Amino acid sequence: MNNKNTAELESANAMHKAAVDALKEQLADVLREKSDLLQQLSQLTLKVSNPARETIEHSEFYKSLVVQIEHLSSEIARLESSNERLREDSIKLNAERTKYKEELIAEHKTALEEANSQIQRIEKDLTRVRGVRDELHFEIQNRKAREDETLQSAREISEIADSREVAHIWLQN
Repeated sequence: MNNKNTAELESANAMHKAAVDALKEQLADVLREKSDLLQQLSQLTLKVSNPARETIEHSEFYKSLVVQIEHLSSEIARLESSNERLREDSIKLNAERTKYKEELIAEHKTALEEANSQIQRIEKDLTRVRGVRDELHFEIQNRKAREDETLQSAREISEIADSREVAHIWLQN
């Protein structure tokens, strides 16, 4: 029986040894796979933390950013051009406004000078007319006084003539 047991034990031992060898081989495969996976993980971690320029350039996010940047650049260029044109228009309009303002001031100054000149002429004319009026008034008063004198003299002459006639009539009677 010993032989039988020994044979069974050797057979079981060989089976277990074969199973252990298979497990060792599987464990070695798993460890190699784990090592490969750790190496891949390390490479991927490195790629993610420091991605290659080509990887970045081929990503959709990068392409979207490039399109947005190009759009913003063209928009900035358009706005700068528009801003420059508006600045030039503003300078031109300010110059025109200043010129127009100066023209208006000159026109108002000329109109004011003309009005003052006209007022002075009118004042001179008014002074002259008043002087002529005063002279005429004085002359009229003198004429009236002479006429009054002449009338008074004529009355007196008439009275003298009437009184002569009366005296003559009286003397005749």
